[in-house]
Amino acid sequence: MTRLARLHRDARFCPILDVVAQVRQLQARGVELVDLSVGTPNFLPAPHVYAAAREALAADQGQYGSSRGTAALVSAYLGYLATQGLRLHEDRHVVAGLGAKHLLHAVFAAISEAGDEVVVPTPCWPTYFDIVEQAGGTVVPVAGSVDNGYKIGPEALARALGPRTKAVLLNNPSNPTGATYDREELRELAAVLRGHGAWIISDDVYSRFIEPDLDFCHLLQVAPDLVDRVVKIDSVSKLYGMPGWRVGMTAAPVSLAEAVVRLNSNSVSSLPDVTAAAAAAALDGDQSFSHEMVQRYRHRRELAHRELSRSPRLRCPLPRGAFYLFPDVSACFGLRAPGGGIEGDADPVVVRDDLHLAQLLLERARVAVVPGSFFGEPRGLRLTCSGDTDIVAEGARRIRAFVDALR
Repeated sequence: MTRLARLHRDARFCPILDVVAQVRQLQARGVELVDLSVGTPNFLPAPHVYAAAREALAADQGQYGSSRGTAALVSAYLGYLATQGLRLHEDRHVVAGLGAKHLLHAVFAAISEAGDEVVVPTPCWPTYFDIVEQAGGTVVPVAGSVDNGYKIGPEALARALGPRTKAVLLNNPSNPTGATYDREELRELAAVLRGHGAWIISDDVYSRFIEPDLDFCHLLQVAPDLVDRVVKIDSVSKLYGMPGWRVGMTAAPVSLAEAVVRLNSNSVSSLPDVTAAAAAAALDGDQSFSHEMVQRYRHRRELAHRELSRSPRLRCPLPRGAFYLFPDVSACFGLRAPGGGIEGDADPVVVRDDLHLAQLLLERARVAVVPGSFFGEPRGLRLTCSGDTDIVAEGARRIRAFVDALR
């Protein structure tokens, strides 16, 4: 009988992109919406990035490239790591991929076997669940509470580790909460990780989006002795306004790096030279345009946070990183929402849960957010603060007005 494998029969479409699709359908009908759903930078790469791409295009020979990444891209990434105080890697540790998501798939394909467990602090990016499951593993969530800014402590991490733990996946700063571990907090987690032989996957795509006064560093700076187990994942998407260029980078122990190179050779083959050249120019060139956007994002996030904090029904930690807000909205559950909305006057309804509240916000307040259930925390909602300042401010105002009108 012709049928799909179980993993792909049951695999879900990325839930965030489902929200985006619904927003696009409404906008195509002429519905005016404030979209705070997708975490896409609202700036484009600097001119020197485009110049490098044009130069590579002009020199194109139409050949396959390296499954590791071009020499220029590998060198640029090592230089980028050095600016972060990380000088623990050589060319043989580095591999390029079609975005961080592709590299995470490759890494888990290389390390996972049936029955393996992967410890993940939650709330977390929804695709972690799917990537781990498609590699044959199981996610062991470790919940961070709103009272602690959605961060976990060393005791919770230690309780989650067990004989079947193959990896621990840390996202610092975090999507969706912006939770950011400082130097001392990383030192405490590292003390736990030393006692277990698991791989440590460090998803660092938001590492530039941090508060300037935070004592921030990478795990490897407080625990360089773990370098033989740490897999660092980076991307040019958020840092440089390049999500559509699809370039991710990893620095990993040599055995794993070589496994990812082999996987690339049998799947994507290599990055196109044009995108590799653009990414190398972004990593190795003037960083001022990226740093300027970080300042703007912080202002927008703080603006939205002030608005949400005016509502007694929203508990929202002010994160120290990334460009998201993740308010706890559980005080809204069981309350009655006023009528009205996109489809005309509707009867009042009782808010059931985060999924229902997100839908009501879309239909009646005309603001798009992502339900917290997608991230493993059904008491929250995720708001993206990467859009224009007036859009972010208006979206936060609409959310506060809607929840305050609940009875």
